[in-house]
Amino acid sequence: MKVLMINSSPRKNGATAKILGEISDILKEYDEVGAELIHLSDYSLEFF
Repeated sequence: MKVLMINSSPRKNGATAKILGEISDILKEYDEVGAELIHLSDYSLEFF
């Protein structure tokens, strides 16, 4: 199973990021689970 977690908060080190980081660490303990955490603040998103 693959899990993608997306943090859309502008605070990369905020509470949401810390919670998602903890969840990611727990999921990575299982061999059959692949977890990835991305922060939208790392990307330059432009809207038209």
